[in-house]
Amino acid sequence: MQPDPLVLVVGTLVSAFLAAIVLLFQARGFPPDIRGLREWGMGCALIFVAALFNGLRGMLPDFVAIVLGSLAIEAGIAMVYIGLLRFNDRAIPTRLLVAVMLLNLLSLVYFTHFEYSFRARVIIVPGTTALLFGLCLIAVLKGRPGHKLRFGDGFATLFFFAETLISLARVALAIWVEPPPADLLTATLSQQLYQADLSGYSLGTLLMAVGLILMANDRLKEALQYLAGHDTLTGAFARRAFIDLAEREQARGRRSGQPMVLLMVDLDHFKTVNDSHGHQVGDLVLQRFAGIAQACLRRQDIFGRYGGEEFMVMLPDTSRDTALMVAERICATVAKTPVIIEGQDSSIRITVSIGVAVGDYKTGLDRLIGLADEAMYRAKAAGRNRVEYAADAPVNDQAGIPAATG
Repeated sequence: MQPDPLVLVVGTLVSAFLAAIVLLFQARGFPPDIRGLREWGMGCALIFVAALFNGLRGMLPDFVAIVLGSLAIEAGIAMVYIGLLRFNDRAIPTRLLVAVMLLNLLSLVYFTHFEYSFRARVIIVPGTTALLFGLCLIAVLKGRPGHKLRFGDGFATLFFFAETLISLARVALAIWVEPPPADLLTATLSQQLYQADLSGYSLGTLLMAVGLILMANDRLKEALQYLAGHDTLTGAFARRAFIDLAEREQARGRRSGQPMVLLMVDLDHFKTVNDSHGHQVGDLVLQRFAGIAQACLRRQDIFGRYGGEEFMVMLPDTSRDTALMVAERICATVAKTPVIIEGQDSSIRITVSIGVAVGDYKTGLDRLIGLADEAMYRAKAAGRNRVEYAADAPVNDQAGIPAATG
């Protein structure tokens, strides 16, 4: 028994309407930096319009039912594609999409009103949808630079891949195998694919929306995890997250026998900055310092905010002498980089005091933090804008062999 195309059209109407409503409401509730949901909702709304026009074919003028109906489908997919690009912070090829839509509109008008050709329309419409679904597939697979695909990405990928294949198969059949019949109920392979395509829209639109929502939820989860583990002002790891990472690094260091290196950094006279210039300028100073410090570190180094104007740095696989060089570089770079106050013709020069602590595999993290803190206060007592060193046990510069401390 063949599925009734009218039932499939109604199914598309319902699923597209529900998908549009859910996505548009989701767009209002998600953080503004998670973009694309509004475009996804608009895309599903356009698919709803297309299904409505398609279902009223014979009652509406051909220009509305055929031309605008087909164009609405493609515009809906194009909006989903634009949403995916915005979601992944990628550039939108506006000229390409406008050219595709315009060429498609002119072709549909010509083969509907000037030289009627059902066959040509079956080549044009599925061909364009195959192109757009293929672009959606590529956008999902590329994702954001440096980010792995998650479950939601895979869910959406299945829909885009299946729809791309079905659309391409319809085009191939129309070109090389059999002319599509005018009667949509004629049992041919071409029409079975057409019904499969309608089934894809009726169920697949809802599944696509589920995949897109899963993608957005994955991104929201990432954002919440980042906020939980990072200081929102400076981008450094929050204290708890830093300690967790440092403990893992310390456990790895115990297995490798490498010395443990920790830097405690404190901004000099920071209270004076807040009192003289206000807390907004104080926040700017903290942000600029964090940027300078992170630029002096390697990717594997762990940079965290301990509290207030105090920061910590864990340097994995780093010798004592290298750690001292890193600390001196941070200290010197901060001292020679004035903080420009926006909107004012003035700048603030800041300095930091740094304590460098080195321990062996027996040194606990609390002990290492205490040593770095003591060294940092010695740096302040000695005049600030300097580096002081402490060690829990004599540690050789190379691999933890006993030697003289600095």
